[in-house]
Amino acid sequence: MKEAIGIIGFGNMGSVIAQRLKKKYKIVVFDKDKGKTRPLIRIKAADSLLELVRNTNVLILAVKPQEIDEVLSGIRGSQGGKLVISIAAGIPISYIEKRLVNAAVVRVMPNLAICVSKGMSCLCKGRHTAKLELDFAQKLFDNLGLTLKIKEGLMNAVTAISGSAPGYLYKLLQSKKKIEWMEYSKNDFLPKLFSAAQSLGFTVSQAKVLAETTVLGSLALLRQSGLSPKKLCLKVASKGGTTEAGLNILDKGGSLEEAAKAALKRANEIEKLFPTQSGNCFQPKAETVSNPIGKLGRGR
Repeated sequence: MKEAIGIIGFGNMGSVIAQRLKKKYKIVVFDKDKGKTRPLIRIKAADSLLELVRNTNVLILAVKPQEIDEVLSGIRGSQGGKLVISIAAGIPISYIEKRLVNAAVVRVMPNLAICVSKGMSCLCKGRHTAKLELDFAQKLFDNLGLTLKIKEGLMNAVTAISGSAPGYLYKLLQSKKKIEWMEYSKNDFLPKLFSAAQSLGFTVSQAKVLAETTVLGSLALLRQSGLSPKKLCLKVASKGGTTEAGLNILDKGGSLEEAAKAALKRANEIEKLFPTQSGNCFQPKAETVSNPIGKLGRGR
């Protein structure tokens, strides 16, 4: 019997995840905007949050940070025993655990290239989450590209590197000729992104995985989408987000490392909007890397 996956939020990321997983899992989705969930093929649309929760055993929170409280209030008390996976940027696990008592929570940061199954997704688990549950979450996101288990203390740095770096690359490619894109990306941008990742606290092996997967995935998306670097840059960068903070540094002539540090600073500022009693108790350390099995998002 297939696992039943409930996806709350059918925007850019939620819809991509649903479409990529529907061949292997039963998918149920809910979005306040009913227009987003009609019509759907091999995906069931729930009329309410409670209907979605009743008919699934894994919940993926694919909503914007400002919508997270409404969603948590809507599922509180009915989500018992279900794995809760959050891809909401900047929301600490402890913030969710505080509102969903004893919930098994996994936090995931996927990037834009999940749209072409070449994404980079980093995962970390909460206090009440078993290894088996974390492994299952990793198995889900293996369908979208490469996955890396980390500790939560590095999640904002992940946002600044794999989450926002596609925007940096697309910005810099705008001044290059199309025939130069591949060579520049691999021979110039990639080494600098690798160095920037290390400057944010990643180990050599972590930085290598993040930098290489992010660059290759960004190039694959550029090739398969048919969109220009300028349009893709706009898809990544949301107003007031981490990517925009990094792009502002590049616009001023700053280095890629400086852009990544500006994005990390912004990610930390966003996280402070969601305070918890216990704070962040995790230490940055990688655990494992998993190889991949195999609509465009808006982002960071």
